[in-house]
Amino acid sequence: MKRVKQALLLTALILTTSCEKVVLDETLSGDDNGVNTPTSNITIHISGVGNAEYEENSAKTTRAMQPIEELCTRINLALYQNGERAYYVNQKSTDSDFGNFNLNVPTGIYTLMVVAHSGESSATTTNLRKITFNGKITDTFHYADSLFEVHETNSPVEITLERVVGMFRLDITDTIPTEVARLKFYYTGGSSTLDGLTGIGCVDSRQTEYRNVAPDVHVYDVYTFPHAPEKPITMTITAQDANESTIAERKFVDVGISKNKITRYQGNFFNSTTTPSKDFNISMTADPDWLEETTVSF
Repeated sequence: MKRVKQALLLTALILTTSCEKVVLDETLSGDDNGVNTPTSNITIHISGVGNAEYEENSAKTTRAMQPIEELCTRINLALYQNGERAYYVNQKSTDSDFGNFNLNVPTGIYTLMVVAHSGESSATTTNLRKITFNGKITDTFHYADSLFEVHETNSPVEITLERVVGMFRLDITDTIPTEVARLKFYYTGGSSTLDGLTGIGCVDSRQTEYRNVAPDVHVYDVYTFPHAPEKPITMTITAQDANESTIAERKFVDVGISKNKITRYQGNFFNSTTTPSKDFNISMTADPDWLEETTVSF
């Protein structure tokens, strides 16, 4: 009798395990609810990327949109209910329907979140308030609507994404020694995780990124998600040879980083013998794709 009970218990365990649902964000799409309810069809089209600083929809429509396929290689869309992810779709730029979504979901009110980027893989969207990315942060665009309604009959939905990263740009004006193989960027104060509802950085990160040095290339960019309220980052840049030995190193403190703005540090990286001062010469220049660029000479 004891063996029979053990056999029944083992059978139940096997059945329970085989029915467990594992959701991997690298799949094309998924239904986290698993509820067999009537669904409604809704089409969502990403019209492009607008200026992240515009608050009014009417203002957004007056600015020329940039097609999303020109700015990123991945789009991750997710719908949430009661704080949980209900449905998601992942796209790559090689997909024929890139930027267009045709969903079949139950009627109701959802939070719609879309993030577009060029990361190594799809963003992890399981937790709306903590969207994470694999590898370095790339130029990233976002949209969220906490009152997204799906009716029995729905008109096509057009949405415009906004840039949610700030950029640190290193512009080296002196000659880069031939033995320099890469630049190491280590910085604190930014965020590698995005709040999918607010579109701001939500963790304090210590980030390290590398850029291979190419001949005649003197400009190198790094992205991060700014916090709210905005706070400066500390950036340490190390020039290394092929054996990772240090050739030169510069540290910049109180670096201002803002959403949709470029902070450019421009100067002699290798020939300067002085320590960068906090009193920088700052000038503001316009950029056709970004709202604003700040240039700091060092």
